[in-house]
Amino acid sequence: LYLIDRTARYVAKDGPQLENVIIQREGGKPEFNFMVNPFSAEGVYYRWRAYSFAMGDRERKWRMKPFQMTPNGPFWVPPNEPDYSSSDSDDDFEIYRKNSIDSVKSS
Repeated sequence: LYLIDRTARYVAKDGPQLENVIIQREGGKPEFNFMVNPFSAEGVYYRWRAYSFAMGDRERKWRMKPFQMTPNGPFWVPPNEPDYSSSDSDDDFEIYRKNSIDSVKSS
């Protein structure tokens, strides 16, 4: 998931041109499947993450309110933020990221 978050961060910063270049160069590789299969769980997570970073959210803190990326578009429901009271290790955060993929929803 580090790759998805990192890619989303760069795409949020540098825009759709960078995203297109990455898809052209890396789209056939299994680890970049999230970019060419937007309706897969990883693809949905990637789209939410790129939008989240573009709106100024941080890696470990983001807006919790459901939102629309486009007028009249579907509502996106972000995953819950991680609870850092018990641990803030990178291993725990990676486990949290994996669980977040299934909790991002677009309806």
